[in-house]
Amino acid sequence: MNCQEIKKLLPDYSVDNISASVQQLIGEHLSQCSACSKELDALRRTEFLVNAIKLDEPPPNLWAEVAAQIAAKEKIAKQIKVDWNILTWLRLKPIPVFATTIVAFLVLGGLWWHYNYLTAPEPVQVQMVEESIDVYVAQHTVSAFEDPTADKNGAGLMIFTADELSGEI
Repeated sequence: MNCQEIKKLLPDYSVDNISASVQQLIGEHLSQCSACSKELDALRRTEFLVNAIKLDEPPPNLWAEVAAQIAAKEKIAKQIKVDWNILTWLRLKPIPVFATTIVAFLVLGGLWWHYNYLTAPEPVQVQMVEESIDVYVAQHTVSAFEDPTADKNGAGLMIFTADELSGEI
């Protein structure tokens, strides 16, 4: 057996939930393989720690309280129940539904066309600056903690610094 097969069987081996022949094979492998032995030790330590945890006993009347809450919520749900038969006057006719669907598609298509075919503004040309962008990010981060309008401040700070470095100011 190789280490991968042994590691899959170690949880069962650690709790003696495996046949004697397989236990013997794993025992022989563990005597030769330090990695698998460490894995078994870690499993046993974990088992010891889990067993050391003491669980609190639930209160004796817990189920009675849960059952009472369920019954109360079921009672409220029965009172709120909607009678769907009230809505039978809404029987939809095929032609108005079809016409409404066509109008909705036309309106949505028009909005999509209008949105996609608007002229986009020309992109702003940004000049190359020798200073690293990390300086601008750091300045923006500092201003973000001090002012709720930090995005505007940060953008203005970046533009002003870029202009200052390029000599336009």
